[in-house]
Amino acid sequence: MAFYGFSPDLSADGEFNWSMRKFLVMVIAALVIVLGFSSLSNASTTSTVTIHYQPAAGNTDDWNLWLWEPSQNGFNVDFTATDAFGKVATYTFDHSVTDIGFIVKVGNFSKKDGTIDRSIRNFVNGNAEVWVRGGVVTVYTANPDIVVPKPVLPTWAQSASIYEVNVRQFSSAAAGSKFVAVKAQLPRLKALGVKILWLMPIYPISVEGRKGSLGSPYAVSDYKAVNPEFGSLASLKSLVDAAHAQGFHVIFDWVANHTGLDNVWTVHKDWYQTVVNGVIQPNSDWTDVADLNYENADMRAAMIDAMKYWVNTVGIDGYRCDFSGGVPTDFWEEANTQLQAIKPLFMLSENGNDYSQLQSAFVANYGWSLLNDLNAAARNKGDAFEFIGTLKQVANEYPKGTFPMTFITNHDENSWNGTEYERLGTFVKRFSALYFTIPGMPLIYNGQEIGLKRRLQFFENDPITWTSSSMTDFYRKLVALKTKNPALWNGSAGGTVKQYMGSNDNVLTYTRVKGTNKVVVVINLTAKAQTDVVKLGSAAAGTFYKYSTGVKTKLVSSQKFVVPANGFEIYSTVLTK
Repeated sequence: MAFYGFSPDLSADGEFNWSMRKFLVMVIAALVIVLGFSSLSNASTTSTVTIHYQPAAGNTDDWNLWLWEPSQNGFNVDFTATDAFGKVATYTFDHSVTDIGFIVKVGNFSKKDGTIDRSIRNFVNGNAEVWVRGGVVTVYTANPDIVVPKPVLPTWAQSASIYEVNVRQFSSAAAGSKFVAVKAQLPRLKALGVKILWLMPIYPISVEGRKGSLGSPYAVSDYKAVNPEFGSLASLKSLVDAAHAQGFHVIFDWVANHTGLDNVWTVHKDWYQTVVNGVIQPNSDWTDVADLNYENADMRAAMIDAMKYWVNTVGIDGYRCDFSGGVPTDFWEEANTQLQAIKPLFMLSENGNDYSQLQSAFVANYGWSLLNDLNAAARNKGDAFEFIGTLKQVANEYPKGTFPMTFITNHDENSWNGTEYERLGTFVKRFSALYFTIPGMPLIYNGQEIGLKRRLQFFENDPITWTSSSMTDFYRKLVALKTKNPALWNGSAGGTVKQYMGSNDNVLTYTRVKGTNKVVVVINLTAKAQTDVVKLGSAAAGTFYKYSTGVKTKLVSSQKFVVPANGFEIYSTVLTK
């Protein structure tokens, strides 16, 4: 084989001439030394930091910077340029750095911007760029003046209810046939009326640290593969295609905060939060997973790439994002922007406490506070006053166009806190009517539609036994009520909620109105029949269909309601059968 264009001299028996061999060895050694040291000398051993500073409005002070490395002396750096954001300073260290502190100041500290020191740790390939606003402590890793597109609810989700599929427990099918079993039940789910199918994680599960014999589906070992327990990529795609053909949209569960302990990404130690002696440490609470490091740009890019993979390869229609509050909002913003460029997607956040992620990354989140209120109401037997804050929250606190996913059970609640019958008892039907009619997208967890009264195991195979139940038609009718009445639709497509305090505190009454469509909900919070007189006003008066009977009924501005024990009634301007 020629070496750099030089053909070695060969003897008659095919071996190297010894003098030539010595010469080649010397040449190769010299080249290795030269190229090796050249390579080392050219390696990136410097770090460049760029800081963009936007002084507060009207401020004309002559600002500069004080920079330092941990445990090192600081030094002055001047702003030497300007851009559309403000002043720009650039400094190149003659060595690699990963953490620096800085202060924006005037002169010899005659004035300082902000009350605390700022820091920079978002180094990528040795370099970092940040943006700072005068008087604002936050150090931005992207230009905050660039407006991130707000998520928009796809038109197909405006009237939709959602159904959660726990793939492992959905059927007693043999390992490898779980997707096929879900596909076989699509006609039944179509008859139920739900429009969005949420599949719990379908990815392979880590073996290291596994809980139980099968493990948690939230301990992912490979974001771009399919759990063989459930089936193959082909059978998963067949399920999604069949769902689309029957009018469903399908969203996947996405676990972005952490991975399983033997995930294929663990070869990249710097992609994880905590590494001790070269070993990635598990989350202190969830001992089968390890937290990801969102300061690593390569990991963030790989995460978005994996999310795009399922949209492009299988054709899914969105994501339910697990523990989304454990992931920086700016990541979700970046992911949402790239994903929505492929096609309109429904993005659901599990985070129910922080509405900031609804501003630019998600269109819906979990209605955890509603669930907590309903559990407390069933436990304490409260009256209508207890629901003022509940309804006010969904009416006033959500950013425009966003809304909660409402529910009385899901995979977490069922397995860890008990079935809805354990927690709500005789309130199950009444509170189902409530969560289907207040603002939000209602969820049905598999088995709920047959009145399942059993906690499903989380780490073992524990399939549902499907039986006939009156609860199936109960939920089918609620889904139809939701679908047929625009006042009950999701987000801006639906109407606002208004609570009325009548003559009887034991009766909860509220309305939803959208244009000419009106819905009046009356719920008895006790185990005895109740009568209530409510001043609805002209806005809620008119001719309605009674939900329980389908009979036309006229409601007046001061309306008397008689509600059976443990019961409810709904009046709507559209007939629901």
